[in-house]
Amino acid sequence: MSFPRWLTVWAWSLFGLIALAPVLRLTTLGWADGFALSNWTAIPWRLLGASVLIAGGSSALALLFGVPCAWLCARTDLWAGKAWSVACLIPLLIPPYLHALAWKKAWADAGLLGKRVRGDPPSPWTPGSASGDCRLGCAYFPLVMLSCSAG
Repeated sequence: MSFPRWLTVWAWSLFGLIALAPVLRLTTLGWADGFALSNWTAIPWRLLGASVLIAGGSSALALLFGVPCAWLCARTDLWAGKAWSVACLIPLLIPPYLHALAWKKAWADAGLLGKRVRGDPPSPWTPGSASGDCRLGCAYFPLVMLSCSAG
């Protein structure tokens, strides 16, 4: 079944507008008080940068886990390969909120979430931290595994 060209163009335009709305809003915030450079270094741009950092790190880690896992389960004669494939999907069944609670409990039990004083290592809960990327990478690597296995 083929859709008319105008409907396809309209749907993609609507999707693009919705996807770019936050960036457009940040741009208009920068223009609100003129074109001063101080308007463009506001907090929303730092938040956008932190989001891109977290997304990039967790995507890289999900690729690092998911691609070898897909290759082992789909391309090799791994013992109980189907069972491993199903077992690797378990992180998708756990809500992300519970992932975060479990990781926080693990860091607290290891004594890494104490009071921060000068000279202490950085908090594992900051954007771009290894812990944040690892939490999301471990939670969503099955999506990469499924895509690679299908390919």
